[in-house]
This record gives sequence, C-alpha cells and structure tokens, in this order.
Amino acid sequence: MLVFSWDREYGPELSRPYTSGHHKVPLGYTSVGARAFKGCSAIEKIALPRGLREIGWEAFKDCYALKEINIPRGLKQIGSKAFADCRSLRDISFPKSSGYIEIKDDAFIGCTALSEASKEHILGCNPKCTFENELKL
Repeated sequence: MLVFSWDREYGPELSRPYTSGHHKVPLGYTSVGARAFKGCSAIEKIALPRGLREIGWEAFKDCYALKEINIPRGLKQIGSKAFADCRSLRDISFPKSSGYIEIKDDAFIGCTALSEASKEHILGCNPKCTFENELKL
C-alpha cells in the first residue's frame, strides 16, 4: 500500500507545499494518510487518483476553503472526521457504480454547506453519519 502523507511513519517525507488552489494526489497512491491535508485551509479542490482505496482519519480536516471533491471509483473507506469542519464543501461527486463505501462516523461533521444530494448519498452508506450537531435533511 502506498500512502500519501507528510508523516515519515506512513509515507514519503515531503514538505507541505499545499497552501492554496487546486491540488492532485499523484497516481499510484492507494491511501490518503491520516491528517495528510489537515489544516490546509486555503485549498479549494483536490483531485484523487484512480486506484485510491482509503481516505484516512482527519485527512482533510479543517480545509475550510475546500469546495468540491470527486470520489474515485473503487474507494472503499472514508475515515472518521476525514472532512470534519470543511465548511465550504458543497459537492461530493460519487461515481455511478461506486459500490459500497464504508464511511466512518463523523466523517463529514461540520460540513455545513453540503448539498442535499451529497448528504443523501453519504447517508445511504452510513445512516449514523452526522454532518452538524443536528442532522437536517
């Protein structure tokens, strides 16, 4: 498994260059590691590669400017608090035949701008998932 992370324990040692704009996780990575983009508050869009299987715990937490993300076909798991407090996140595009995706509790907590369609898809995978303090659909 090749993990995209800035933590020496989980993947290659990289500097944290992602401060704003649009960024891409390179092909070949099968996981976005725990806290990989945590606190990159100016990133607006992330492109995830084909073959990605997992988005780790708090991977995109506190990415306040993140507006959209495309979930690649074959993703199997979205970790707990993976997108917590991504207040600008509106659209999560799931592939039509995405199969079962395990979405851990609180993966999208604090994502107050999520579209209804995104919420419905997420709830289809995890009926216990919460988006805010109270779930409003």
